[in-house]
Amino acid sequence: MYKAITRRNICHLVLILSNDISHHINDIIETILEEKDFGILILIYFIYITD
Repeated sequence: MYKAITRRNICHLVLILSNDISHHINDIIETILEEKDFGILILIYFIYITD
């Protein structure tokens, strides 16, 4: 089913990912660049900017 992406859901996702991001940020960036998945990169960037 389609689930709307709300700010609450995004924040919840970031809380889940935050532990991994701090330890594996280089791997995540490398994966994003390899997969050309810039949406996630923009999402993470947006969240840190608006934090």
